[in-house]
Formats: sequence, C-alpha cells, structure tokens
Amino acid sequence: MPQPIRIIHLASGDLWAGAEVQLYHLAKALHQRDELRLLVVLLNHGRLETALRKHGIEVQVLDERHHHALSIIRQLFRTVRHFRPDIIHSHRYKENILAAAIKLLRPRLQLVRTVHGAQEILWPWWRLDQRLIHGLNTLTGRHLQGRIIAVSTELAGKLAMSYPASLLTTIVNGVDCEEIHQAAAAPAMLPGEPQANKIAIACRLTAVKRVDIFLAVAQRLLQQPIRQYQFYIFGDGPLLDELKGLAQHLGLSKDIWFMGFTDNIASYLARMDAMLITSDHEGTPLILLEALCLGIPVIAHATGGITALLENRPPHQLCHSNQPDEFCRLIEQLSATSAAPETRDIQDISISRCADQTARVYQQLLKVR
Repeated sequence: MPQPIRIIHLASGDLWAGAEVQLYHLAKALHQRDELRLLVVLLNHGRLETALRKHGIEVQVLDERHHHALSIIRQLFRTVRHFRPDIIHSHRYKENILAAAIKLLRPRLQLVRTVHGAQEILWPWWRLDQRLIHGLNTLTGRHLQGRIIAVSTELAGKLAMSYPASLLTTIVNGVDCEEIHQAAAAPAMLPGEPQANKIAIACRLTAVKRVDIFLAVAQRLLQQPIRQYQFYIFGDGPLLDELKGLAQHLGLSKDIWFMGFTDNIASYLARMDAMLITSDHEGTPLILLEALCLGIPVIAHATGGITALLENRPPHQLCHSNQPDEFCRLIEQLSATSAAPETRDIQDISISRCADQTARVYQQLLKVR
C-alpha cells in the first residue's frame, strides 16, 4: 500500500466565518480519504477546534495570544519535524507567511494556499506593519507557493494580476448538505409576526458586506402596503453599534431584529422566505451554499462566485446594480412559495466535489516535486 499524503492545514481559528466554515467542511471530507493523513494547526482555540475534534480530526493549537511570531514558528517547525507533512495548506495572510517561513527551513515541503475572498486594502499610509504583511504575502506567493486556490473564477482573475497563471487553480467551495439539513431541523425561536414575509442577511458586520443596503431595502419595503415584511440580521462585527443606530434613524426598530451570532444559522435560515447578499465583493460565500441546500430563495449582488451559482436558476435572482431599489423590485417579484433549488445546484455545492479537486491538487504537486 502506498504511504498516505500527509497534509497540515494551517488556519487562524479565531472566528466562525466563511473561511473557517469552509475549512471545517473540507477537513471533514478529506479526513475520510484513506490516501490522506490530516493534521489541522490553529492559532486560536475556538469553535473550529471543537468542531474538528468532534469528528476525530487531529488538531494542534499554537495559541497566538500567548506566543509571539518567532515562538509560533519554532513550535510549528517542531510540529512539522514530528508530523513530516508533504504539504502545508494555509488559509490567510498570516498563515501563508508562517508556512513560507517553514518552507525556507524545509525546501522539499510543498505549499498550497486558499484565497477565500478579495483583499480589502483600507490601511492608512502609516500602517507600515499591514503593508509589510501584504507585501510578504504576495512575495512568498510568487516565489515559494506550489499552488494557489481561488474559490471563484472572478477571484482567480483578480489574483492573476499578482501571481503567475501556472500557480492558480479554481475550486469552488462546497458544504455537507446532509449535515446542514440535520442542523436546520433544530428548533429556533424568531421574534415578530409569524405570517410576515421574513427576509434575512447573515454575515460579519463589516463595511464590505454593505448591511446599510439591507437596511435601505427594509425601509423601502416597509413603506409599501402590499405585503407585510420583517427583517433579520444575523452576525456580529465592528459595525454592530453603527448599524443599530442607522436602523433606529431609519425608523426600523419595530420590524428589524439584530439576532447576533448564532451557533446554528441553518435552523433560522430554514424559516426565512428569502435571503439577501449585498456585499460589494465576495468569493463563494458559505452562507449562500447553506441557503441553496435548504432551498431558501436568494437575491444577491452579482459578484464573485455568486453569479455562476445563481444565474438563470429561479427562484434565485441576481442584483447587478447592488442598489436598494433593484433589491426591492426583485423581492416583490419573488413568489410567495419557496421552491427548492434545482438538483444540479445541490450537486454543484457538494463538499465531496471540492475534496476531490483539492486531493488532485495535492497529488499533482507531489508528482512534480
């Protein structure tokens, strides 16, 4: 029997957001493959660690709250020396740079990174630390990386401006639909009028997610007498207080609920009549894939991997302008009954497809090493 390919996945693990949820689904699928041996190294304790351990996946935490960068590199090198990986697969800037540092010490090691979304460069000129990290991430990607995985074709096009095309591979995110359906069956209490049309957004409350557009949509729809609507915002983040203040300013206090972070978003999504995605840009958001699994109609800004998933697949709709008026028009057109997505949508978002493609990337890298 050939020896299994030994993989370290390196991630932060501090949040439970898109990259972490995708890593969870991917690691769970890869763990079931006999030709792979998996170790997940995280820089923080948290929900990702707990979820991975629950499925018997080997996890090590190098807690960045208690160790400086050089200490983490030393510990990671000891882990690499003990585990003897063929590949380190990293998932964010900091982790990409740590993996590159290890490769300088072990040149035969192959590196894979997944880019989960376009980077927002919003730092002021004096944030030299952030600019240094960005520069190191790009430099190590060009010269030390074996493969760079983009989660959408659009994102791959953006990355091609910084990296050689030979390094780039597109693997669209996937999820475990069976697990999501099981989670959706859990009870969930929703405030508000049970008969109203329920519209949701679920995201980290940051500028790029454009929750202000969602609030503007709510204001417009609540002014028309045709149907009764209620709106739900799931998630937390740095703009929470600002968005609550905006909702109050727009007079939405009685018909919009800030639900905060929830451990089981599927149980709430299953009770929605529609979900909006108003982000300025996205890769392939995991919350979209969960909604597709549950048959929840999605109206989303046509950006990133969203376009390929929703184009010409009613009841889902693409909003090309990302303006409140167009979202309102599409919501009003939406049928009152929530039809399930077509079968091919479910097949497209299977985590087994994503795991198959990722495993092939590993095998190809080791063949040319």
